[in-house]
Amino acid sequence: MSKVIANTQTAAYEKLRLTVRYWLLGRGYTQALKAMEFAAQYHIGQRKDGNPEFSHQIWQASYARTISGLLIFPEATITTVFLHDVVEDYPVKISEIETLFGGDIAAAVNRISKVVEQHKKPSEDYFNDLALCPIASVAKGIDRIHNHQTMRKAFKPSKQIDYLGETEDDILPMLKLARRRFPEQEPAYENIKHMLITQMELYAHTLEKKYRDRLTSLQLSTPGMQGCPVINSGISQHAPLQHENQVTPSCWLSCLWSRHAPYRRHS
Repeated sequence: MSKVIANTQTAAYEKLRLTVRYWLLGRGYTQALKAMEFAAQYHIGQRKDGNPEFSHQIWQASYARTISGLLIFPEATITTVFLHDVVEDYPVKISEIETLFGGDIAAAVNRISKVVEQHKKPSEDYFNDLALCPIASVAKGIDRIHNHQTMRKAFKPSKQIDYLGETEDDILPMLKLARRRFPEQEPAYENIKHMLITQMELYAHTLEKKYRDRLTSLQLSTPGMQGCPVINSGISQHAPLQHENQVTPSCWLSCLWSRHAPYRRHS
């Protein structure tokens, strides 16, 4: 990465960080400000995409403020956004979060952390538990939006596909369950869902164009793509794509993820 690009990224990050800080001050969100300062002392490295590590939290907080009027607990959600990686990635215990920020925030951070004190939660339990919390469910959705946004420069294509598959299989259903459980913030869940789906479809176009010659032949039973069987043997072994005029990005992603059904809209 050139020095000019790096300086531009840093300048943009610092500007957004100030914007978020002044917005929090204006709202009187002192707990979120404390969380911002607390997390900043840990996130001092650089992300794989070249941005400052703490830009991940700052971007999410900035996004959360745009939908803050739709949230049941806006400050608690932003506080959790700042803290969502400190327990999983650094030697910070849930008990410390509880002491500093209270039980509700500690519970939300605990839910959003896949690994707590070296214990990795089973995937099904993890996502079901997220759906039980109006704070952690929103924070996780926003986290996934930013990870989608930045993974092109951080992940290999195979990992991008796996990551999009997890969004399809776990994140979107979790948001759907949370939306039903907390209808007061239904518009926030819809906002996050539509952002994620848009990102997934854009990635489908990009990956299809780049890796078209590695895909397996598709056997499409109907024009509606009622099934797209693929050989689950690794993308590099796939044969050239057939029936390309019938394949939508959504169906194509389903095939990439080795699913046997067309892409499902989580309505």
